[in-house]
Amino acid sequence: MADLLQEVDEVMRQERMEKFWQENKFYIIGFIVGTIVLTGLLSAYRTWDYNVKEEQTAAIIAMQDDENYPENLLDNELDFRGGLRGIALMQGAATALGEQNTETALKLYDRAALDTGLPDDIRQSAIIASVSLKMDTEETPDGHVLLKELQVVTQDTDSPWTAHAHVLSAVIQFHQFDNYAVALTHLDDASNAPNLPRSMMERIEALKHLYTLKSQNTSETG
Repeated sequence: MADLLQEVDEVMRQERMEKFWQENKFYIIGFIVGTIVLTGLLSAYRTWDYNVKEEQTAAIIAMQDDENYPENLLDNELDFRGGLRGIALMQGAATALGEQNTETALKLYDRAALDTGLPDDIRQSAIIASVSLKMDTEETPDGHVLLKELQVVTQDTDSPWTAHAHVLSAVIQFHQFDNYAVALTHLDDASNAPNLPRSMMERIEALKHLYTLKSQNTSETG
């Protein structure tokens, strides 16, 4: 009796499977074919992507080997992927700084800072570097322009450069515009950034202490 019931159950199962196949065979075949095609396309894309990165990396290395490097970066369109282009500009600027060529370094930092096609972290690091270099080398940097450039970073709370941008903004507000309260607000925002290195936190606290004392002295003198 048990064997008979098992045979009946097997027949019914086969009938259900056959009915399901007849009702859905075109969808099943389409899914299988689509999976095969998609796998082939992904494999082809990975190969193409690897080759493009390899070619562009080789082109950047060739530019670095040129005797006019890093000035030759300024005369080139740098038609590379955003990440590679950003690395090329930042490495070129660092090389120029090492050669005491601040003019070329600043041009490269500014180019990266204005390039919206770069990854955010690279572009924002270029903004920080550009503003810092202008503050160190220009006798009277335009504070309004620098603060506007830094807003791109200070408004991005997820950026690893947010604290740096707030510190620079605080220095500009305090020393160029005597905006003591605004400067201290920037320092508070900087100290609230996550995962700050100890050295950065100590710098922020030292600036807070200094600016608080200066603002109090100014108020008493006034």
